[in-house]
Amino acid sequence: MRFLLDDVARILASPIPRRQAVKLLGGALSGAILGTLGIRAAAGQDGGKATCPKGTTICGTGAGCCCSSGEVCCTTGAKPFCATKGQTCCGSAACPSNQICCQTSSSPCCAPAGNTCCGKTSCGSGEACCNGVCCAKDQACENGRCTASKSGGPDA
Repeated sequence: MRFLLDDVARILASPIPRRQAVKLLGGALSGAILGTLGIRAAAGQDGGKATCPKGTTICGTGAGCCCSSGEVCCTTGAKPFCATKGQTCCGSAACPSNQICCQTSSSPCCAPAGNTCCGKTSCGSGEACCNGVCCAKDQACENGRCTASKSGGPDA
């Protein structure tokens, strides 16, 4: 209310048509009245308290993302998103039910179930993870490097 008189004076002193001045005065007065009553701005302008349509729920804080009853809210990425129920939230994506989420690096990724997470990838059955790299099945990880395995043959 303290700036209402200043706003009214500025509107009346400006070189605008009377019709526009009356609209501006009405807006200033209604804003002052609603402000004193404690009524806040609409969704999207109220500091992140968005609302969702009926049958959906809010996903994240102020993201404006709404998930249906058949979805789950994923907040594992930079922005919240909705994924189908049964999927696993994994960074900025969702893994299908037959995959796992590898979080062994700064960039989570989906990998086939049964694989071993290894840095930004995953290693299959029989492969060894070595310093973020998968060694071939006939290799071993020694001192952080993949090396050929030493078979103990008769001439060894």
